[in-house]
Amino acid sequence: MRYLRNTSIDPYFNMAFDEFVLEQLPLDTPLFYLWQNRSSVIIGLNQDALAEVDIDYLRTRDIALVRRVTGGGAVYHDLGNMNYTIVGRSA
Repeated sequence: MRYLRNTSIDPYFNMAFDEFVLEQLPLDTPLFYLWQNRSSVIIGLNQDALAEVDIDYLRTRDIALVRRVTGGGAVYHDLGNMNYTIVGRSA
């Protein structure tokens, strides 16, 4: 397994980085990396942001709203949590 270093706390960059790793890097060996986001709400690929999130609340508190390329529910991130990604190809 290879380890990638990602020191960004920008949620827009981090979601784009996830997509780049998944779609562009050769995955002959699985990849692992840790990352953090500044205050943000990350929503799943098929979620309706207006139905799931109070947009005005996010704006008044400078909380980013970012969509990820995978499914799942809305989650809040800040520098108090550590995230991880493992990416590989199935046989």
